[in-house]
Amino acid sequence: MIRKEIKVGSFSQSESKDYSDILDREIARSFLYQHKQFVPLRFGGTYDLDLLSNTPIGCDVEFLTFNAVLSFRNDNGFRIPKRKEHYWSGNDFRSGKNGPWKNVYKNWSVDYIQLFGDRDNLLYYKSEVIKEHFGNVIYRDIPGWDEKNRYFIQIPYNKGKDVVEHWVRDVNGIWNKNQL
Repeated sequence: MIRKEIKVGSFSQSESKDYSDILDREIARSFLYQHKQFVPLRFGGTYDLDLLSNTPIGCDVEFLTFNAVLSFRNDNGFRIPKRKEHYWSGNDFRSGKNGPWKNVYKNWSVDYIQLFGDRDNLLYYKSEVIKEHFGNVIYRDIPGWDEKNRYFIQIPYNKGKDVVEHWVRDVNGIWNKNQL
């Protein structure tokens, strides 16, 4: 089922294509080591999974230009861009500009991090949580974005608040888990 929703603040599509997420990846990798006891991770390519391991485990990272906790609470749902669905779909192939290509992440466990604020807030999603809500897709009318980038996997807020984790980094650089 696809529902229409209205826009909240975000990068324009052209700004997002020019954005370097190196700092975001570094912050996420450090967080995963410290608080999730993740296996060693290396950076993926520009259009690849952001953080990869030598086993089928990884994490994708996104920076949001708005207060995700407030926005997602007000919109009654957590959102992940649908264009990233191949990490959780389990499908053999994914579509691309030049036709289908092999989905190398088919059997991976891919967690997800959304950084926001001054990168001192993050939302952490376990792969299993996203897979559980994979078929719940919404459409957001975002001016300046092409159709493909207006669709999102949504986790209802009343379910997500118990399984999506909100972490806040204090002035000493220590991450603390907050209640949603």
